[in-house]
Amino acid sequence: MSMVLKKIMKKIPQIDRLINERNLYYRACEELQQVVDEKQGIVDFKENEYKKIMNQYSNLEQEYRVLLVQNEQNEGSIQVLQKNISELNIKNATIQSSMQLKLEQAIEETKKLKLENENLVKKQKEIKDFKSKDFWENHYKNGFNSGTGSYNHLAEFKAQVINNFIEENLIQDVIEFGCGDGNQLSLMNYKEYVGVDVSETIIQKNKIKFSSDRSKKFYTTNESEIYLDRKYDLSLSLDVIFHLNEDDVYERYMDNLFASSNQYVIIYSSNHEEFTEWLEFRNRKFMRYVHEKFGEWMLVEFIPNKYPFQLGYEDITSPSDFYIFKKGEDIG
Repeated sequence: MSMVLKKIMKKIPQIDRLINERNLYYRACEELQQVVDEKQGIVDFKENEYKKIMNQYSNLEQEYRVLLVQNEQNEGSIQVLQKNISELNIKNATIQSSMQLKLEQAIEETKKLKLENENLVKKQKEIKDFKSKDFWENHYKNGFNSGTGSYNHLAEFKAQVINNFIEENLIQDVIEFGCGDGNQLSLMNYKEYVGVDVSETIIQKNKIKFSSDRSKKFYTTNESEIYLDRKYDLSLSLDVIFHLNEDDVYERYMDNLFASSNQYVIIYSSNHEEFTEWLEFRNRKFMRYVHEKFGEWMLVEFIPNKYPFQLGYEDITSPSDFYIFKKGEDIG
């Protein structure tokens, strides 16, 4: 091998190393260029972001100037609003005070309603437990009379109507359901009379009071087998129906009243539905019951009270009127 070739062969490794170094250099340059390109992209992006921010800042600065102008314009409106708010606060305070007062009044009304409800419940129980028979027995046992309707001008008015009726219709015998203390009876011109009452006390008093008059007889309601054993020309109910608080007592009373007569029934009473504050008073629309139960009985005459009821004058006026029924054929 020639010397030249040997020299060349010796230099080949050096050349290879040099080539490798150059390749590494070029690769490093390429990578560096890539990094530079990436950094330039970031710089470009940041520049664009900066431009956007500057544009936004410019817009905000312009809006700020507009707001300053609007603020100057709104200062007057704000003062007006503040004044209105102040006035509204005053009105609100007034309304709150008024609402507080109304709330207190509502609370008081609620208390009153609660008390009234308790009283109504109590009254309802009293009505449920009330026994008219016991009331009138205690009433007469304690020395009380039959009331203002059986005395003075009211008693005289009833006596005038009934005595005229007895005379005109030739009535021979009469039965009265709820005869009371006999004061009304002393004004009547009965030929034969039977008085019935729930109070044993008042029946005994009447027997003593009229002991010399054999035309008059008196029975308690417990002795119905005696006085209902026959019929009478006239059956009477004077100021009694509105004292019959219990429905079963009322219905039994009405049935006996009409069953005991073969000609006439006279009722002197109010004729409307109403509970009252007094347990012994309960107005009833008895005409409805008569129409439903006693179709053979006809109302032949109505006589209004000469002294009709006036509030505040309960002792000298009356809610009762005369209803006169005659027995005929059943029209029900």
